Amino acid sequence: MTQKTMIEDNNKSVPSQEAEFWNNEGGKMWTENVERTHSLLAPLSEVLIRRAAPTAGETVLDIGCGAGETTLEITKRVGATGRVVGVDVSEMILDLAKQLSPVPENLRFDLLDAGTADLGENIYDLCFSRFGVMFFEKPKSAFKNFYRALKSDGRLVALCWRTPSENPWIAQPVAAAEEILLSGSGEKPDPRAPGPFSLADPDWIHEVLKSAGFKNISLEGVDQKMPLGKMDDAVAYMMRMGPAVAEIASASEAQRTAIDMAIRKALSEFDTPEGVMGPCATWVISAQP
Repeated sequence: MTQKTMIEDNNKSVPSQEAEFWNNEGGKMWTENVERTHSLLAPLSEVLIRRAAPTAGETVLDIGCGAGETTLEITKRVGATGRVVGVDVSEMILDLAKQLSPVPENLRFDLLDAGTADLGENIYDLCFSRFGVMFFEKPKSAFKNFYRALKSDGRLVALCWRTPSENPWIAQPVAAAEEILLSGSGEKPDPRAPGPFSLADPDWIHEVLKSAGFKNISLEGVDQKMPLGKMDDAVAYMMRMGPAVAEIASASEAQRTAIDMAIRKALSEFDTPEGVMGPCATWVISAQP
């Protein structure tokens, strides 16, 4: 099968727990907050695209492309002679990407699970992902899929969160909300289960990528401040986004009031005259087949 045919024909979705989430409450929360989220992540997107360095004529796969902001920017970098495919498991989020105007002829968006779908072999110069690689139920299998899809001289460049303790702007509000919702049950999730922090451990990242066949694996720590805005805006955003959003949405009015207060308290240490500035810690993962 030719490169062009593989790219244009591969448009299938494989059901999974993550697909179920991102096509329901996860997708709903993302689409309702897409502009704010895009604004918050823009500085990290710039860093990642600069590290990935897409160039004219390259063929690029954007894994977990969401609403397509990074995909469109990459398309500009590869120019008319390049080709870009953005893939995501969420139909409702991908619908936003397809509404980008204008959508270049050499850019397409596919609804599929990049961890399990047939991505082809020896097609892409670059497999790219901004926070899209932490949600696979079988990460070793998923990265093996990317390995097969890359050309022998291609590269993988992806961004993921580091540990919860290094990202207190996420971890502390979520912990505060769960403390109320779970009534202090003390249950601790598997740190390697699909979720924002599943690739926080550098040893685990190396193990996953090596098992997939990757070499020249490097991790670059990128630290920034996440500008969440004034306190009321920051609390409202954390109530609408994040790992506990489904539970918060179904909570009682009394619980929601208590969660609001708990999140406000958790974020207070990051409050500045310029607004809430949460410490933000990520890994830029780079590897080659």
